[in-house]
Amino acid sequence: MYRFFYDEQGKSMHVKEFVDHYSKLYFEGSAYSDINSEVAEKRIKEILKKKSENGDYKFKVSEVKDILAWKIGKINHKKSNLENKVIYINPWDGDELRIYRTRIDIDDITERVNSVNPNITLSDYIDCIKCPGIGDVYIITLRYFASGGKYPIYDQFAYRAIKAIKGDTESGFGIWIDNPDTTFEKSNLSDDNKFSYYSAIAKANIEKGRFRIIYDAPDTITVGVYAQYKNDIEEVFKDYIINSDESEIEKNRKIDQALWVYGHYYKSKVKKYNR
Repeated sequence: MYRFFYDEQGKSMHVKEFVDHYSKLYFEGSAYSDINSEVAEKRIKEILKKKSENGDYKFKVSEVKDILAWKIGKINHKKSNLENKVIYINPWDGDELRIYRTRIDIDDITERVNSVNPNITLSDYIDCIKCPGIGDVYIITLRYFASGGKYPIYDQFAYRAIKAIKGDTESGFGIWIDNPDTTFEKSNLSDDNKFSYYSAIAKANIEKGRFRIIYDAPDTITVGVYAQYKNDIEEVFKDYIINSDESEIEKNRKIDQALWVYGHYYKSKVKKYNR
């Protein structure tokens, strides 16, 4: 299986370099992704670690509230860093919590998460947790924490990143060039035996001083799509997972962070950037 790990200039990277580089950008920001708060990251790791170290641990309502705020973008990352505590974006800090105008019952959600075994099938877990305002992607996130990190979070940007790394020809071949001086020969795509049709497209775009070829994520997540996504992560990052001395939580979080940043470069369906 071909694996394509690139830096911002289209140069090849080793898997560890890839994870270290892009997970760092998760907190610094990149050309296409925002800065994430290290304070918020510390908070969700604390929650995750509690469950990882004690499978019988019961989440507090405040912890589930923070998990969902982190996932749906209700944390003010800049203010959180400045004030050294998690700061919500209103109205998440109010008495009534809403996701896309739908009121959620945070007490009920917490009770469900604490009472359902995360190791049952994903379909059954979704059926047990699903309630107003909490869709499948959010349930997968809750399962990630409830399992102590056993089952990865699903994210549209991570999905795109995995497709790009694998060179998924069904979705298109992905590469970006942020450096207008980058040539086709320096892009690691000069081997015509590797997806020659996509190499030709990449060459034409690079020669015109622009980048593209894109990946799109499915509009809805299915059990089958998630299963393949999980397997792809395990396969693509197998060497990193085996050889890294970091804790399981740290390794998994760094992979997720790196994929989130990398996937932002592939978030447009049809878009070309002129230089």
